[in-house]
Amino acid sequence: SITGTFNLASYSAATDDIRLDFYFRPHTDQLYPNSKVFVRGSDTDPWIKVYDLSANLPALGTYKFSESIEIADSLAAYGQNFSTSTQLRWAGSTAYQASNLGGSGYTFDDIQIYRVQDDIKMVRIDTPYAYACGLNSTVPVKITIRNTSNQALAGPIPVKYRINGGTWVQENTG
Repeated sequence: SITGTFNLASYSAATDDIRLDFYFRPHTDQLYPNSKVFVRGSDTDPWIKVYDLSANLPALGTYKFSESIEIADSLAAYGQNFSTSTQLRWAGSTAYQASNLGGSGYTFDDIQIYRVQDDIKMVRIDTPYAYACGLNSTVPVKITIRNTSNQALAGPIPVKYRINGGTWVQENTG
């Protein structure tokens, strides 16, 4: 395993949206169920699992992007906060050393810890349904979005869409 210790004492898990992302490449297609990523607010706090490497394996020999991992939310959910000794751990057990292909373990690259502001993501398209027949202009377009930042967003959120290469339509949520 590898552990990094970071001074993040100037941030609060309750008000600052701090995230982690990285690329990883497995060196074997064998599953190692203990291959996970953990965070803790200080070097004496209990570890919190934030990502499962084995459950997200890419094709052998290729890199995969972890997506944005909301570490502030994880710390806050477990009553922890950032400190001068906030730690991240990439843990796992393997049978052999990491080598090109044929070994075991993982290679990690482009590890980033960053603060996010005003972040929204589309969770799903509610209507129209992809399998619906006989769609026409009276079928509403509805989506579900999620504010993934720790701050309330002001005002309506503009959303743009187009159907089958047609004209772009802009509407506001709310």
